[in-house]
Amino acid sequence: MTVKTPDIYGGAAVTTKNIYRKQGESTWTEVAGAGSFNADPGETYDLIFGIGDANTEDDDQPFGPKVSWTVPCESYPSISQEVVDDSVEGDLVVRFWDPEDGTVIAAAATIDIDEGDVFNIKTEWQGAYEEDFGNRFCNKGNLMVIEYLSSNYTGWHATDLNGNKYPSATIPTLHTQTAGMVGKAWEVPVLKSNEIWTFYLVADASGSGKDPSKSNITVTLYDVNWYIDNDVTPPQVKCGWEDEDGNDVGSTGSDTGTIYLEND
Repeated sequence: MTVKTPDIYGGAAVTTKNIYRKQGESTWTEVAGAGSFNADPGETYDLIFGIGDANTEDDDQPFGPKVSWTVPCESYPSISQEVVDDSVEGDLVVRFWDPEDGTVIAAAATIDIDEGDVFNIKTEWQGAYEEDFGNRFCNKGNLMVIEYLSSNYTGWHATDLNGNKYPSATIPTLHTQTAGMVGKAWEVPVLKSNEIWTFYLVADASGSGKDPSKSNITVTLYDVNWYIDNDVTPPQVKCGWEDEDGNDVGSTGSDTGTIYLEND
């Protein structure tokens, strides 16, 4: 049986690692895109496109789905599944907009947050053309983590443009917390191609009693992908931001942005 992995955006087939397992068996086996394995008509297999068995924490592999497939009665059967190239963190663009003057927040154009302020900071995260950051075929979204001084803020929130809060999530073990800062995490959409994901980060300094202009705010985006959980028997393919051992999955590393604050 031949495995084909065309690009979801068209063009040549994408070179990828994939794994397969006959239903009822426990061992996953790796097969490359354009590769093949022996199978009999009528047998049903589970296939996961974009990860390999030899290295369960594959990064910088094209993203694909998990499918079940019954081998047809043909001389040369094949399965064709579209996948999408991954976008590494250096390909992404993030912009934070100052609600007071409408400019992009930067080291040379900081935002002034004072005690009592509650600001909706419009944020834009943009992916790379015909590449995804995060696996659109998983049953989860990406993960965004924000770090801030708890003494300066009543809290931070993340909402869509209609004010709906994103689901809160647990900060993964792979995230290294900055000393003296607290973190908060949300499950957020996958970036598909070069679309712009626009949302609000809500800075609530209404009850801090301190100086919210101190310490810049770091925002980190982790992408989601499949991984093999070998801590269970038989091994299971799951979807998340890190594997069962706390290793990063998906694209290499994460993407970060900084909200630069004015030091009054």
